[in-house]
Amino acid sequence: MGNIHDISVLGGQMLMSDVDAVVRAFLMTDEAGTTSYQPIGGEGADPDGVEVLPTLLYRYLQTDPDNLAVTLQVFAGVGELGAQLWEQEVRVLLRVASLQHPALPEVLNGGHISADRISARLGSGHPHGSVAYVRTLADSLLGADDIDAVTDVMHADLVQTLRQFWLLTDGLSILHDARIAHRNLWPGVLQAYKDGDDWAVRLGRFEMSSLLSNLLRANSVDASGHEVVRSLYLSQDRRSLRYAPPERLRFLLEDDPGSPERQRSGGARPDQGDVFSLGMIAAEWFIGGFSDAPDPSYEPTVTEMEEFREKVRHQVRTSQAVPTALGALLDDMLDPVSRPTTAEVLQRLSTNYDGIVSRLQGVGESEPHLLLYLPETRTNLVDWGWVGDAAATDAEISRVIEQDLRGALVVESPEGAEPYVTNWRGDTPEKLRQAKWVLVGPRAAWFCRPYELNVKAFRTGELLSNVFVISYVAVRDRARERLKGLEEVPLQRRVGSVHVESNKIASQVLERLRRGRPDWTDLFDTVRQPVPLSPNEQSFAQALDFLLEYQGAQLQARTYAFQRDPSSLQGADTVVLRWDRERDRKRRDRLPALHAKLLGDPLLRPPFAQFFEEVSQSDEESMPYLHMDRDDGSPYAESRVGNFRLIETRGEDTVVLGGLSRVDVPEQGLLSPADDSGTRIAIRRQADARNELVRNRILVNRLIKPVGIRSAPDRWEGAAGNLEGEGAQVVIDMLCHQLVYALQGPPGSGKTEVSSQAVHAYLRSDPRARVLVSAQSHYALDNLAVKILSKLGVINDDGQPQDSDFLSIRIYSEARP
Repeated sequence: MGNIHDISVLGGQMLMSDVDAVVRAFLMTDEAGTTSYQPIGGEGADPDGVEVLPTLLYRYLQTDPDNLAVTLQVFAGVGELGAQLWEQEVRVLLRVASLQHPALPEVLNGGHISADRISARLGSGHPHGSVAYVRTLADSLLGADDIDAVTDVMHADLVQTLRQFWLLTDGLSILHDARIAHRNLWPGVLQAYKDGDDWAVRLGRFEMSSLLSNLLRANSVDASGHEVVRSLYLSQDRRSLRYAPPERLRFLLEDDPGSPERQRSGGARPDQGDVFSLGMIAAEWFIGGFSDAPDPSYEPTVTEMEEFREKVRHQVRTSQAVPTALGALLDDMLDPVSRPTTAEVLQRLSTNYDGIVSRLQGVGESEPHLLLYLPETRTNLVDWGWVGDAAATDAEISRVIEQDLRGALVVESPEGAEPYVTNWRGDTPEKLRQAKWVLVGPRAAWFCRPYELNVKAFRTGELLSNVFVISYVAVRDRARERLKGLEEVPLQRRVGSVHVESNKIASQVLERLRRGRPDWTDLFDTVRQPVPLSPNEQSFAQALDFLLEYQGAQLQARTYAFQRDPSSLQGADTVVLRWDRERDRKRRDRLPALHAKLLGDPLLRPPFAQFFEEVSQSDEESMPYLHMDRDDGSPYAESRVGNFRLIETRGEDTVVLGGLSRVDVPEQGLLSPADDSGTRIAIRRQADARNELVRNRILVNRLIKPVGIRSAPDRWEGAAGNLEGEGAQVVIDMLCHQLVYALQGPPGSGKTEVSSQAVHAYLRSDPRARVLVSAQSHYALDNLAVKILSKLGVINDDGQPQDSDFLSIRIYSEARP
């Protein structure tokens, strides 16, 4: 951080009334002025603020336009260094919040207001100093009575508690990866909320995270700053001391509070303190409370607290309620000197998860789980050569599946089978997503769903929890890369053994077989992914699915079933093909609803001969080609025969094609324009890109709800170069806004000039930075690159390379002509 003692960290001191004035003047909207916030008392009411740390930290309650409660935290009197630190932290928190992680707060916005802006608005008589702020959605923090109640709830369902422990660890790990430590983790800073039918908790109150700690550990504020930090910690419920790591405890309770906690702990990192505190919280939940903890009504000694911690470590190692692997992990997290990182805690939890859950559930030997397979699965196994032939008995099919599923990995796929299997049956995306429970064996991934009970061939709607059915199968050797992410999910278990039967067995036999069978849902509930897609993310994915399905439906509507006219001889140069309306109708019936709509509507799909005549007339280079329909009648079956030119049409149902010498034309097949082969490839690539995009949750949430914060403009003085007026202001705005800035304008309005100037200024400010520049066309990208490189001096006015410390790399998505 350089010579921090030479830089102003804390500005002029502000009182509560001063901060109230700043809130009224600047913080009743977001930075862009597009979202309004009101005091919790309503429009026109006084700001509802609380002085958390006098002259420095204040907390306000507001409401957003949907009347949801919002917490506004204001750091007053923060100098330029503090402003930059806070902006960096808010950027990270906004990025983290995009993950929609259930253990992390939902950060709405934040930023910095310079002392100059405050003085200009409120007058020179207002105390000088910058202000940093952050808004989060408000949840209720656990009160004194709530802490004991939550402990009782957690101890009553230890499998759910293990899940909450994993989520909190994962949330902390994300923060630690971003170099943010919480520094004040105890049950009183947790926020409780309902997750379906279960109670859940998330992290709250980040006022002791890296910004405040960095500010108050600066050399210029050592003596007074650490006393302020000590006061903040000790102003909380004294029970918080139970969860403080040893290094912080000595800092708080011994006679030399001015010494930095890291110095006194021999170099313990703040993230290691978080690990200790989380270990204490988890230990309390699993052993059912701290009955012999020191009385919180007085200030205990360090010795008393150390003796108490040793008792807790002994309990987690010896308690019958705590599985051995879990007890050993908690013991290591509570080590006074050396502790694992949150990443190491996650790794150990994931490695031992199956054994820990089985121990908590008291699971021993039981009957094999019951699983049914569909006729399509039989077809798959025959096609792949896993069984002898189509005449294989049900017992042979069952034996092959049972062998692959013995000890199979049990995981959840939130998107079901959709990203992993070829949809040759034409099932809807929703149906593919329903098969979200996966058994991964050595040879295949078996996507399953609960079996719907049938009575006399009628579906009852009753889903059996102890009978599942295989809906789709993905061969691991053919989809290894796509399945890799699924096989690496953090919460995994193994199934012991599985009894497999055909779904065609008699209902009486099924009823007898499922008696006493273990419940699949008890197994699958323990591997539910901890961070599922949010409703907004699901809607985003479904919108992409609809677009892809619509494109696929248009493609299917351009494909027609045909029969070769009996008069057409094999080997002739021409062939007569007739529209097979009946086979087209059967194709339509096997396709999803949207496909069937386009195939069955004469207003949307012209007759056979008319369609190909229009194709031939509109583009002479686009010639129809033939496909052979596979014997199984799959609606997507294709086997290219060749490209042929349309000679003539005869009515609505007949075409004559030429250029067929030495080609065996099938008696029946599918006909479509030649150009559609490229469209098929493009749709498959778009489907792969869709899956990759949906997995990038940070990007998806930024696209769904762009959030930006404005940093101090002082850093960018002169960044606009020779630009004047609106263009100069846009350059400054572009550089000041994080994480998203959008610039729109018609051709010739100067977007390229402004963008290149902003990139130039950014790289001049930080020559070690890396900037990715992309465009929709090679021409646009080249034009922008030339302007940037010229401004940086990488090339001269003639485009010739010059000596420069900057390196530019050009990446092409495809070969250029």
